[in-house]
Amino acid sequence: MGRPSKRTRKIESAILAGLRRGTPLAEICRAEGMPSDETWRNWCRDDKDLQEAYASAREAGFDAIASEVIPIIDNISEDPSSRRVRAEYRLKLLSKWDPKRYGDRVDHTSSDQSFKAPTLADFYGGLANERALDSFYPAAAQNPTATVPGGDEMDPQAIE
Repeated sequence: MGRPSKRTRKIESAILAGLRRGTPLAEICRAEGMPSDETWRNWCRDDKDLQEAYASAREAGFDAIASEVIPIIDNISEDPSSRRVRAEYRLKLLSKWDPKRYGDRVDHTSSDQSFKAPTLADFYGGLANERALDSFYPAAAQNPTATVPGGDEMDPQAIE
């Protein structure tokens, strides 16, 4: 028997309920009597209300998956490495599926449009703190091209 392509409230409700439980769409659509995931996406593309219900159900499903993590970690009867892998796997999926809510928060932008990368002079407070640098690196004060800790050569032109 082929997959149904007729859209019914019963099918819509079953898919949305599965998504809210955290079941992936592909798994739901493999069940007998369900449309293919491609058919479902076509339905959502053509119907804004269904598209919004789908997005809401997916969000709820992500929260359901996230809520599984603590019980997995707290289950001391299971092997610790198995618990860690199961919990990390869920968190990794969530970070990919919904990076705004579950991903690492890294801001690669600047709110200041005139952002300029800091220089060594900025880092050390400019040439006004030259004496502090001289006391920190006494060899550099006597020999400006001396090697400083870390193996870098001091270049007096670089601190401008």
